[in-house]
Amino acid sequence: MTLYIRLFLLHAVLSPFFFETFGQTPSTLPFQIFPQALPTGSFRHAVDISFGKPPEDLLEEGAYVRIPLAEYECGYSLPFGFSLYGKISTIVVSNHVSVGARWNWGIDHWAFSIGYDVAYLFGQLEQYGFNNSVEAWFNYPNVSVGYDFGKVAVTLRGELSIITSRSIFTDDIKVGGDKNLLNGGSVALFVEQPLWKNNYVILGFKAGYLRQWYPTWLAFSTFDRKFFVPEFIIGFVL
Repeated sequence: MTLYIRLFLLHAVLSPFFFETFGQTPSTLPFQIFPQALPTGSFRHAVDISFGKPPEDLLEEGAYVRIPLAEYECGYSLPFGFSLYGKISTIVVSNHVSVGARWNWGIDHWAFSIGYDVAYLFGQLEQYGFNNSVEAWFNYPNVSVGYDFGKVAVTLRGELSIITSRSIFTDDIKVGGDKNLLNGGSVALFVEQPLWKNNYVILGFKAGYLRQWYPTWLAFSTFDRKFFVPEFIIGFVL
């Protein structure tokens, strides 16, 4: 994971120079993460793979988290700079579905957004001697700032994670839960650039400081402190 972080940061710094895009007119290219206000009715979607590292204290109890998260995200532009956003993340035993809204605006090459997402977490584990399931609701207030270099866009996003309700069951018996819990927050940096023709790749690094990282929900009831959770993201705009 440390190598991923170093390579990503090097790529984020060098990409604009490599493509020699400084000073170009802000584009309407198919960026997915960049918070630009697009014409009404514009639709963007992408598929991602997120490589997250569970906290070491959770590795034994959360050992089933061994494969990357598969993600699908999309956005639809509304009038006056507003847009709708949706995302699905899954590793089969853990499924996280979010919907939200953004307000986007820009100045020259800069773009900004404020937004609010609501997510539903559901999952079940019936292997390795477990018979556990989870249901939870998360809220994610978020802000983004981005710079458009012409063919390359860089976006910095910050968000809070709030658990409004959470229930864990064993054999249909509730064994744990939370309500109205400030779970923590995260900061993410994304770089979007051409891959070939009109196809774009997304590279991102997300640093979370969370009590409960949702793929490791089975360990939620055991630990009650914040952990550093790094994630490396690679995606393709469809």
